[in-house]
Amino acid sequence: MKKQRKWLEEIVLPEAEKADVRVNIEQHHIQIGCTPNACRQIVDGLPEKHFGIIYDPGNSGVEGFTRPEYSISVFGKYLAHVHIKNCKQSHTTEGAVSGRKYKMEFGPIADGDLDWKGIIIALKKSGFDGFISLEALDKRPSEKKFEEDIVYLQNVLKEI
Repeated sequence: MKKQRKWLEEIVLPEAEKADVRVNIEQHHIQIGCTPNACRQIVDGLPEKHFGIIYDPGNSGVEGFTRPEYSISVFGKYLAHVHIKNCKQSHTTEGAVSGRKYKMEFGPIADGDLDWKGIIIALKKSGFDGFISLEALDKRPSEKKFEEDIVYLQNVLKEI
């Protein structure tokens, strides 16, 4: 992780400052930033104006679930964006990450292991007012994803 941090400080930060942009790293399974703590460690101390973290509870479900309240508190001022997708355990071992018996599969937001109502409530309680985006990685046609997932999310937001 020291090598990546050095790269962020020496190469990325000057470019981000020049362009006046915020570079976001994503909490992503099987990557260096696979947990909330790893993501925070990568950016901690860097200016939050130029560095942020994308929270992805679906990726957390693949890597090893971390409670949303905890994840959000660890990201703190670096929480920049949230990816919305859902996952659930499949019945196949092929493609399972190390230490897991079964592979996790992505699918409809309403039909997975994640409690999106609870996650959105935790985001609101934390004061998060950034962007959320649908990241539908399953094989349904795009139109079906919009019909099902967007409507589901709109209903969750109405309930809250």
